[in-house]
Amino acid sequence: ALIAMLIIENFLESFLGMNYFSEGSLCNYKKIIYNKGRMIISANTAVKKEFSAKLSEKFREKSFSAVKKVRNFRINDDGKTGVISGDRLWISSAMIDTIVKDMNSVRSSESIINAFKADGDLIITDGYTHPFDSHDSNGDYQRLYFYDFPADILDDDILYHLQNPEDAAFL
Repeated sequence: ALIAMLIIENFLESFLGMNYFSEGSLCNYKKIIYNKGRMIISANTAVKKEFSAKLSEKFREKSFSAVKKVRNFRINDDGKTGVISGDRLWISSAMIDTIVKDMNSVRSSESIINAFKADGDLIITDGYTHPFDSHDSNGDYQRLYFYDFPADILDDDILYHLQNPEDAAFL
């Protein structure tokens, strides 16, 4: 449906000189739709692109934060903090639910999980999640069950800042 709306928008603008979408919403929709080689993208790819754009936006707005996984790191599962571990991004189900509320194409977190799982981008070791052991800020042991996504779904500038927090603080 979104592709059809963009085609109609292009026709109205090219032949009639009318703009149906506002400039901001048109830019947002163009980020979601990616048509390379005159092929229509799959539904999974569209869901993944929208999710990636919204996730990057949340990190850019500082609604979400991330800690880099190092030896003896501590994390409080507050539903707003993810973990960067090499080229992987671990996020909680609460973070996914927050993003789903802002998305146009899906209404449940299962749709996002299924889209990434179908393309083999989601590493799962315990049903749907990747459990890991850590400690909270009080030093108490905890086992967290986060979703394990590839970190390159984030925009390049966001990924750089999350992987290099020392440089980001300096800049």
